[in-house]
Amino acid sequence: MSDASLPVASPCIGQCCLDEQEICLGCFRSLSEIVAWSQASDQKRRAFRHNAIQRRHDSEGQPEPNSLSDLVLSQN
Repeated sequence: MSDASLPVASPCIGQCCLDEQEICLGCFRSLSEIVAWSQASDQKRRAFRHNAIQRRHDSEGQPEPNSLSDLVLSQN
């Protein structure tokens, strides 16, 4: 099964708190991504997840993951 055919789960972890740039400190999505999530296509949701994971890695000083498999492994 390819990454594109996997269902796109919400990255929300139930610790919602926005910083001064309106980025959630729990899931690292922007406020606009959170608001748009319910109506977004799977392609758009993947982009939102990628953005959120990139923000999390940037905040932790970690390199960007190379693939969806790396992203899934980094969340476990």
